[in-house]
Amino acid sequence: MVTSSTIKAFAKRVKVRFAYIPGAINGSLLYKVNVSADPRFDSNLTLEFREENHGARSFRFEACQISCVTCRKIRDNSVVRVEGKGAFAGTSFQRHFVAEFVDQPKPAENDAVQSFVIANFFSQGGVVKVPQGSLIATGKF
Repeated sequence: MVTSSTIKAFAKRVKVRFAYIPGAINGSLLYKVNVSADPRFDSNLTLEFREENHGARSFRFEACQISCVTCRKIRDNSVVRVEGKGAFAGTSFQRHFVAEFVDQPKPAENDAVQSFVIANFFSQGGVVKVPQGSLIATGKF
């Protein structure tokens, strides 16, 4: 089974959604994740969003507590799901988040961030393709 995953990925011109704003907002996403299914491992996760136009909706979100890391194999792909609570930079109010990442081993295929949702605040609005090799899942199945 996959036991850990390291992710450093950047995506430009992504349409995201905010719970309090109708319609989609364009911006870039930077994902930094280092997680393990082993609870003794010090897992961490950060998401940065930079709004394209004004920057007024830009934010940095960091996990405070990662409660669950599950890893599974779907065909040749390794799928890593991370759940927990996090806070925005400069605040202590925590929100629940769920993120799912796909490590595609084929060199011609992109890796993907399947979903990233911050409860009652943000959704990346669909699958975000990231460059091959951005996600590295390690372990055995």
